[in-house]
Amino acid sequence: MKPLALEIAQFSSQEADRPASNLADKQQDEKNPGWQSKQGAKFPQEIIFKLKNGPAHISGVKIMSHEFKIGKRVELHMGVPKDGNAAQSPDDCDFIVLGHTSLDKNETNKYKFSELKSIDLDTYALYLKLVIPEIHTNSLNQYTQVGIRQVRVEGDLINGNEEQLIKMKEMNSSQRRRRDEEQNRKLNSDYGVIASRIDIGEALLNARDANIEASIKQLGLEGKLDGKTKALLRELIIKKDQAVQEEDFDAAKKWKMSIEKMKEVAIQLSELEQKKDQAVKAEDFDTAKKFKIEIEKLRQQVVDISDGKTNQNSNSNQKEKDKEKIIEKDKERKINQYEDDFEDQDQEEDDQIEQQIQKQKQ
Repeated sequence: MKPLALEIAQFSSQEADRPASNLADKQQDEKNPGWQSKQGAKFPQEIIFKLKNGPAHISGVKIMSHEFKIGKRVELHMGVPKDGNAAQSPDDCDFIVLGHTSLDKNETNKYKFSELKSIDLDTYALYLKLVIPEIHTNSLNQYTQVGIRQVRVEGDLINGNEEQLIKMKEMNSSQRRRRDEEQNRKLNSDYGVIASRIDIGEALLNARDANIEASIKQLGLEGKLDGKTKALLRELIIKKDQAVQEEDFDAAKKWKMSIEKMKEVAIQLSELEQKKDQAVKAEDFDTAKKFKIEIEKLRQQVVDISDGKTNQNSNSNQKEKDKEKIIEKDKERKINQYEDDFEDQDQEEDDQIEQQIQKQKQ
């Protein structure tokens, strides 16, 4: 079991000073900082290695993670050439996932040491793909990166060994069958999930429609509404129910008030809609416009309640009244002040006259 020389075939991203090439065979040593994904990279991240000297029987893989830029797990995918032994790129290979290894958060070590994972294998491949679907988050990893210090692949080169070439071809065929079976199984599973979701969705919609119809009947409006008015009422009922489900009871109260207002004007709205349609058919567009304006005013009354504009208007009116009271009080205060000043002035004049009289007497 010997270390196999590696070269980088593909990678998702890299930092300029931590390139994927640091994981190539000739670069790996204790001083090597390894590879890191770029800052803010999207996951999953992956690196594809090529066995530099050709296909091999792989007996083990060792992966050393970064101290705090750590993936939750690393998936191992092996790539075998589609035609048995010749492949110019990963696209010429069939990849199949062998499994994954989980990595520790490294909190207990206070992010001081790297974790080394050793994985025993018995497989043939020309390419090795490492996939990191997500990372462990921590305060040190500010830019949500993942890092790998070292990767070591061990095994024996095939080097034209007929027996091993046959095994690799057999494994290639087996991998293809497994891949096809897995895809078919996933397709059937997805179809089943989608079908069941459609069934559930239809059932939920039917239940909701039944609930809305029951609410309209309870309001005493069943069979009395035109299509547009009924659609508006349905929308109000749906929004009220959604607010109740979300426990937004303030909103639910507003929608309830809108529904109650709608109940008051619903029949009138329907009658106006019918009259408007009749006017349109008769091409009496002036009359149709008048009915349209009346309809919009009534609907706006309903909408204003849900938007809280009615309360706003009442609050505004109250503010105006309060303002008027303040102005009146201010006027009254000024008048009183004026009268007080006038009385003070009269008193001063009286005092002056009294003083003059006293002087004359002396």
